[in-house]
Amino acid sequence: MAASIYKFEGHADADSQWSQALGVSGSAMELVEQARDGLSVAAFDRFSALTGVSREQLASAIHTTTRTIARRREANKPLDAVTGERLIRIAQLYERASEVLGDDDLAKQWMLTPREVLGGQSPFGLAASEIGVQEVEDLLLRVEHGVFY
Repeated sequence: MAASIYKFEGHADADSQWSQALGVSGSAMELVEQARDGLSVAAFDRFSALTGVSREQLASAIHTTTRTIARRREANKPLDAVTGERLIRIAQLYERASEVLGDDDLAKQWMLTPREVLGGQSPFGLAASEIGVQEVEDLLLRVEHGVFY
């Protein structure tokens, strides 16, 4: 049985509103470096506002708390590398949904709507784990190819 590998490859020619909200751009290796350098707390705030996801929900999805975010804000420190990487991963998922669905607003709605095929969870709800992200990417691939919606 062959293993499936799901890989996100965004458009290199234009930054999406999702990556712009985070203040990141470039190749996968550049994104790794940007996450290691630390995304700003303001990037977290902008992404929360853009997606319409509460700060509490977003913090939970990236395995942190709003109190930790507030402490980093007060100390004028960036997010740690792991938290930044998780935030970038969720942004990539929103970008992929936008590409497949053809509309940023529809992608926001789609990400927050529970799906029977995802066990009644929303794509955003599954985005808290890499396995969940892969399931959502697989669903988007099926949607893109008209297998089902």
